[in-house]
This record gives sequence, structure tokens and C-alpha cells, in this order.
Amino acid sequence: MATVVGIFPTMASVATLLSALGAAGQDVSRAQVLGNADVPTEIANTGAQYTWLGDVNRGSGGGTITNMGGVGVPGLNATSRTEGVVYGDSVNDFLASLNVPDGRNDDYAIAVEAGRVVAGIGVSDSASDSVRGIFSSSGATTVDIF
Repeated sequence: MATVVGIFPTMASVATLLSALGAAGQDVSRAQVLGNADVPTEIANTGAQYTWLGDVNRGSGGGTITNMGGVGVPGLNATSRTEGVVYGDSVNDFLASLNVPDGRNDDYAIAVEAGRVVAGIGVSDSASDSVRGIFSSSGATTVDIF
């Protein structure tokens, strides 16, 4: 089983993706979308799973990425943070559910923090290349298969 994951510039391009996936016979209810906006109608109506980050908490409470273990982030320790990086377990949990390797988490988290949208779907290995093409033609600026 492969997971195709992409970064999209807008929620409208993700809506185009979900429509194209459905037209190609993929079960859109298995698609996952991560964004920092309220659940948009065009996504809610598809049955895809939407994870809303809401207001990102950059406080010093638990659930942050530190240099004390877990994902290592250059320039990040218990007393400083790298600006532009989304912190917290919800992002890491979402990316882990899409099989994104730890070393790539920041790429996706930074994209969401910047207002872009991450979408992914698990597909059979034989369908991964065609689904990758659907992601690209729907406007994904980055597409990976994990």
C-alpha cells in the first residue's frame, strides 16, 4: 500500500483533486486533508477527512518538538523556536497517518503554516503513479509517494 501526499496552494485545488479522485474510482472518504482554515464546504461535502489546525499554539507547553528526542529540528531547543514551523502533536499525528517520514514533517508543516493545504490518500501500489498524476494535474506543487 502506498500513500500519495501533496501540497496544494488553495482549498479550491484540493476540491478539484477530490473530484478527480472520485471520477477515477478512488474512495474519497479515505482522503485526508490538513489546513489552517475552518472546514470548507467544498471539502465537507466530499466525505474526505479534514484536520483543522486552528490557532497554532506556540507556547512552551507540552506537545512541542524539542531537541530532547523525537524529531530533530535545526535551531530548535527547549528555549527557542524556529519561526514558521507548526508545532504540536496534531500535525505529527496527521503526517504519521499519511506515512510521511519524520525527516519530511517540517516541509509539510511549514506549508500549512504558510496557508497552503496538505492532502493525502492511501492507494494500492499499482495505482500510485496514476494518483500522483491526478494530484499534479489538480494543482499540487509538491507530490510524494510514501
